[in-house]
Amino acid sequence: MQKKQVSELSELKEKKDKKYLENKVRKWRKEIYPKALKSVEISHELKQKLEALERAYTEGYISEDSYNKGKSRLESEGKK
Repeated sequence: MQKKQVSELSELKEKKDKKYLENKVRKWRKEIYPKALKSVEISHELKQKLEALERAYTEGYISEDSYNKGKSRLESEGKK
């Protein structure tokens, strides 16, 4: 998405339409940045869950099989 924005931005700069360029950048801020923040929040949340899972396994509260299943589930959520 960033590559697309960079190419679009360079095209807009060539046209020298500052008003349209400013509007486009404002639109990107409203659309893109909240998505990026949400992604960071999700990854932080998944890291916390993984740490809790590892701690439960090392302290003996869950089995190795449960640990591996939970870890693979969390990793697959992180890839989405």
